[in-house]
Amino acid sequence: MNLQEVLFCLEDEVKRNSLIYKIKESGEQSSEFQLLRKILEIFRLNKHSKGSAQTTILKHTFKFCEAIECFKNFSSVSKSWNLAVETLKLNQFPPPAIFQENQAHMKKLLTQFKYLDYSYDEEKEEEHRVILESMKHLKYLALNSKNELSPSFHSFMNDLVSNSVDSLKDLKLPNLLVPNPCPDFMQLKNYHTYIPPTNDASAVVEHFDRSLKKIINASREKLAFNLHSFESGSLPDHISSALSDHIVENYKNNCIFGQAQGMNSSARLANLIPMKMIKLRICLFIPGIHLNFSEFTYSSEIQYLQLDFVIRRLENWVNFEETLDGLPNLKGICFSCPRGDSHIVFPEISKFLHKSGKTSYLKTRGIQIMNTNEFVDQNAKLCENISWSLNILGPKWNKKAFFFCSLAPSVELKQKKDQEQKQQKKKEQKVQKH
Repeated sequence: MNLQEVLFCLEDEVKRNSLIYKIKESGEQSSEFQLLRKILEIFRLNKHSKGSAQTTILKHTFKFCEAIECFKNFSSVSKSWNLAVETLKLNQFPPPAIFQENQAHMKKLLTQFKYLDYSYDEEKEEEHRVILESMKHLKYLALNSKNELSPSFHSFMNDLVSNSVDSLKDLKLPNLLVPNPCPDFMQLKNYHTYIPPTNDASAVVEHFDRSLKKIINASREKLAFNLHSFESGSLPDHISSALSDHIVENYKNNCIFGQAQGMNSSARLANLIPMKMIKLRICLFIPGIHLNFSEFTYSSEIQYLQLDFVIRRLENWVNFEETLDGLPNLKGICFSCPRGDSHIVFPEISKFLHKSGKTSYLKTRGIQIMNTNEFVDQNAKLCENISWSLNILGPKWNKKAFFFCSLAPSVELKQKKDQEQKQQKKKEQKVQKH
């Protein structure tokens, strides 16, 4: 037999299985088995590969596997695999299935995770105890409650935060809550919160001021104070008006970034807070869409605009120049589309701008076309000369919800008329057939 014939026997599944069967049949004491064993030893195929026993390589590999699978299956392979599993640290959220495990398993698994997004339930005291014992040195913590914010929730929040004061980078708490007493955060860069439900405007303003000053004074890093759902219309008008007046009067220079979904939310945001950067998510689905920024109270404050298109039929945007004319101090614009948790610049934009002659308009205005990374970098540059920044963020994006921009009345009527004409033609064709 030559080399190719030998390789064929080893690579062919039928012949390979036949070889394995015959070796088993011949037995361990047979001359055939002893000969094959010597061949494997000569080629050192009986030795483990170097990487399979190195803990560091294993830990990097296991980060792409399910935590429960690592714990239940991989840890029993060898001592090195077990060590890699038990010392594994994951920058991700624990899956819900972990909380269905028994306490011993849950405790071991939770120590691996550095992110936690948890909804507190008064009835799960044992689960709370396991979380406090096992989840320490977190990087990201988001807490909410299924019940009212009781004293037990406050106690759980304070204990969980105190376990991670040296490592927390992102903290998200409801109702303008701040840990009490508020510890010194060594790495905290983002604090997220919501306005508590109340009709007392002065109480909201006072609570906002108190929480803002506490968390800023407790942070050793430059902090971004992120206020959610402020622009969405969920607050009574007198609350949003009182709070926005207070922010404009006292913290105008700290207002950096705003995020809105649809033109209605964007208009509300730009009429309340003077933001330097705005990210607007819209849907270009219906022909004849008009975007209008000229009537916004603080449109002159907007320097950078990111348009995040859910459906990107750019030809439907009929008043491109008029839209940007409403932003007299605009320096840069970013066109993107959502993909999971990231936002990518889509290739159609350059073709659209050149084909429609929009590039010359942007050059005349001195408006830079930015990618998403440049847009984020510009945010950091605007924060260089301030000690902290205020960002107004919308609620969590719901993929099933579409926010359509308002149509010009003439365009809307024309579309209805065209549809009626098509239906009438269909009816006439049916009559003629009969």
